[in-house]
Amino acid sequence: MKPDEKQSVVEAEQLNIRLEGIERRLESLARSRAEAKELLISLGQLPTLKDGDDLLVPVATGLFTKARAVASDTLLVNVGDGVTVEKTVAEVRAMVEAQIKRMDEQEAHLHAQFEAGLSRLGELQQVFKG
Repeated sequence: MKPDEKQSVVEAEQLNIRLEGIERRLESLARSRAEAKELLISLGQLPTLKDGDDLLVPVATGLFTKARAVASDTLLVNVGDGVTVEKTVAEVRAMVEAQIKRMDEQEAHLHAQFEAGLSRLGELQQVFKG
């Protein structure tokens, strides 16, 4: 195998690893976006709650506790280091929508990187055929 061919093989292997990483990040991003969209739906339902309505509150993945609602137009938002601040439902909705927008931008950037990598991989495959 010629030195150029060896270099192309190494580059192709590195590209495959990079593309797999991009795919994993895209999958993770899709899960995060789905969770954020579910949160938006839940936020839309909050104004309909009345004092004493029954709730299932998630404690961990797949683990819930029963609770009773107390009508409120504010939520407590964790801002890090165990610190919470009060935000209105509208403020939280705006935060989540901004997160979704950032995720959409990240997804577009990752798709562009993926397409560029696929294109380069196609060029390398032509070198192997030639």
